[in-house]
Amino acid sequence: MSLAGKNVVFVGGLGFIGYEACKALLTRDLGVIVNIASVLGLEPAPPTAVYCASKFGVMGFSRSLGDPHYYEHTGIAVVTFCPGLTDTPLKNNIATKYTFDYSKEIGEKLNNSKTQKPEICGQHLAQVVELMDNGAIYISNQGTLTKVKPSVYWEPTY
Repeated sequence: MSLAGKNVVFVGGLGFIGYEACKALLTRDLGVIVNIASVLGLEPAPPTAVYCASKFGVMGFSRSLGDPHYYEHTGIAVVTFCPGLTDTPLKNNIATKYTFDYSKEIGEKLNNSKTQKPEICGQHLAQVVELMDNGAIYISNQGTLTKVKPSVYWEPTY
């Protein structure tokens, strides 16, 4: 898999590099911005509510910028990548991220959940970049890459 010739910007967490700044980083009108969220930005995890809130924010930001209107004007795809629990220092220190002291009761289940290897997650990330699937959301979990179709509960009336 080659990323040669592709303009790629990775944005992790809520370090919102503005869309105009991302466009400036891309030297041509074709590229991909990959925002790194988490499966915990798709579903709540009560023991880590603050972390979930930040990842839900990444989801809303990415879905907004992934609107076809922006892609038609810029040629820049915006994709959201949601790793599942991955064997990283963040996952291995999850107990230090509990929302409340009493979150430990339910947090131990999350802390003891199966994880995936970082190498597999990285391979999935490279696949997502290659696809340049504007507006798409992908989950990398337990060795499987899955495209997610989010629920739409509201649409503006113009």
